[in-house]
Amino acid sequence: MSWRRGLLPALAWLASCGESPAVWIEHVVPSPRNSFGMAYDEARRLIVLFGGRNLDQSPLSDTWQWDGHRWVRCAPRSSPSARFDAALAYDPTRGSVLLFGGAEHDDRLVGDTWEWDGSTWTEIRPEHSPHARGGHALATDRTRRRVVLFGGYRDDRDLGDTWEWNGTTWTETAGEDVPIPRPWSSMIWDATRGRVLLHGGRQSTDTNVWSWDGVKWTAIEGLQTSLPHGIIFQTPSAGLHWLGSIQPDQPRLDWSLGSSGWEGSGEIAWNIVTTTLALDTHRQRIILFGGWRQITPGPPGAGEASTMGHVLGSDTWERDGAQWTQRTPGSPVGRIGHAMDFDSVRGKVVLFGGDSTGPDARLLFETWEWDGESWSLRLVPASPPARRDHALAHAGSDRRTLLFGGCGRRGLLNDTWTWDGSTWDAQAPVTSPEAREGHAMAADPQRGCVVLFGGRDANAVRGDTWIWDGGAWTLSTPGTSPSPRCDHAMAYDPIRGRVVLFGGFDGLALKWDTWEWDGSDWTARTAANSPPARARPGLAFDPSRRRVVLAGGSTGFPHYADLWEWDGDDWTERPTEAGPCARSSPALATDPKGGLLLFGGHDGERALADTWRIRAGR
Repeated sequence: MSWRRGLLPALAWLASCGESPAVWIEHVVPSPRNSFGMAYDEARRLIVLFGGRNLDQSPLSDTWQWDGHRWVRCAPRSSPSARFDAALAYDPTRGSVLLFGGAEHDDRLVGDTWEWDGSTWTEIRPEHSPHARGGHALATDRTRRRVVLFGGYRDDRDLGDTWEWNGTTWTETAGEDVPIPRPWSSMIWDATRGRVLLHGGRQSTDTNVWSWDGVKWTAIEGLQTSLPHGIIFQTPSAGLHWLGSIQPDQPRLDWSLGSSGWEGSGEIAWNIVTTTLALDTHRQRIILFGGWRQITPGPPGAGEASTMGHVLGSDTWERDGAQWTQRTPGSPVGRIGHAMDFDSVRGKVVLFGGDSTGPDARLLFETWEWDGESWSLRLVPASPPARRDHALAHAGSDRRTLLFGGCGRRGLLNDTWTWDGSTWDAQAPVTSPEAREGHAMAADPQRGCVVLFGGRDANAVRGDTWIWDGGAWTLSTPGTSPSPRCDHAMAYDPIRGRVVLFGGFDGLALKWDTWEWDGSDWTARTAANSPPARARPGLAFDPSRRRVVLAGGSTGFPHYADLWEWDGDDWTERPTEAGPCARSSPALATDPKGGLLLFGGHDGERALADTWRIRAGR
């Protein structure tokens, strides 16, 4: 049998290694996204989420289901193409979730119809169908057992047509008084009125809530909102709510409809710019997932202006009729050039910054923490400016995490910041390393300092060594030193009391040499085996295995997916079971629960937003 021919040599190789394979475990949650479709599947009592696009504007094609406790990634046999601005709604006639339209890669609009039966997607080819479009709204008319479609966008114009799906085909309907053409409106079933309601979207004047009775649209008297934007939804108790704000730049409030009009019922956690909601009628919960959030990065630093920033979310919230509760905290968007280290005092991994890449690339300024189970975005009063290719190291001596340098929106930086778990503080040392990017840092707790080496300034790669003692930078003058380089990796080995450095790029060629810092000098280590030359690998100490571990990296192309361990004398390539794909710029750190944590990087096509752990002791 063919599988035996491949399996037996593999088993023999593993036996010769004398090592059990490293077991990678992925932290599985939907990645941060916007413009996705989401609806409640009444037949299976699950929320269904499809597609959308991530921060680099790449369309997505994944399908997820929420059961009230966790998200599960589905593996359908067939699926709609990757797309954003599609719409989903439950089809009571067929007992399935209906999907229509959307925009594919390069914003190409499609007009196809699909249904989800709980296990796979099937394309339906009706005799009549709406024009290809994106940003339209879908809602289920439960009394008439129809799915209603309104508006959207097509090419350079907004649409205001209304269509109905009867389980077999689409039929366009016409009315005398119709809402202004618009995309991205919210549309729901109002159980109290027995009508489909529509509000908001991309238009600047219409604050009405519109009602559809199957024949015509009617603006409901007394339901005008303060702005033409926002999301309407109905709570399990059949109360009508509006998620909106009095001014566009103010936090979104959850407004309820009272006897005298709309009344603010409480601010939700973040200033939601866009999101998608669905009503779980079985559990009597409103589900909110992802979308854009608006946050302030804090006072300006290093000459950069303080501006309102946007974060793409992946958190899940539920409203039980009385209040909103966060069910899952979300995770960082895909990125490269970020920095991450383990805070051993607080038992958290700290991540900062990076570059989202792609056509809508942006430098990032969020601070995230990983507690061994999930990510949390830390909303802080002040923050370092957005940047990439900086360095981060936890200095256990003063219980703070140190950040230095990188490349910001206005060029290279040489600012120094410390994080104490709640606040970023800008430091003002008398002397600092020159502005640079692509340098590496590692804490040396035995000597109570942080070591910085190399990087790339405005003119060349560097080979200098700097020491941070908790309050000041000092240029060290070791007798021996690695050659100048950037995009290398460093980590502290507490078993041997050494800082380990590997690889990088010297401006002409990739490096594959290994160096160790003992507190006063660098020593080149000659090993019998070595990882291939590379730049931008991840490097961290695994306390459960008592070794320094290297993961990933790049030669430009290809990228690596290998795993190597340094025991102080030699490198050993460790076999792995299915794990992260090949990538450059992964961030690697000791995991609070033991083992290692890996996040993000770039696979040659896109920035990655996946989180992986190596199980402790394996």
